[in-house]
Amino acid sequence: GSEYTLGLVFNAASPLDPVVFEAKQLMDEGWNLQDMPAYAAATISKGDRLLEIDGKDAQGLPLAAVHRLLRGKMNSVVFLLFEGGPNSQYAGKRFQAKLRRHLRHSNNSEWENADR
Repeated sequence: GSEYTLGLVFNAASPLDPVVFEAKQLMDEGWNLQDMPAYAAATISKGDRLLEIDGKDAQGLPLAAVHRLLRGKMNSVVFLLFEGGPNSQYAGKRFQAKLRRHLRHSNNSEWENADR
């Protein structure tokens, strides 16, 4: 079956340290997108560092492996741990986000379109 993902794009300049380059169409558990007023998950910003995916360490993993862990069944929920980057309301602090996989994964290298 098809795999689904979240809408996170990582900075290709830091291949073993997943740092958010873009967060687009992220969806919380209640089916709200990040730019909607009802969105209830933590807001993820450019520069946030991904630490864990469902309890698995994301630091030191190649970005392809990070994206593999982020993919899964349509509408399944994934539990992420971040450290807030300089643009974040959580700058320098750890924060958690539960997000729903709802975007069909395509192989046009989601993780390669950053900072080229």
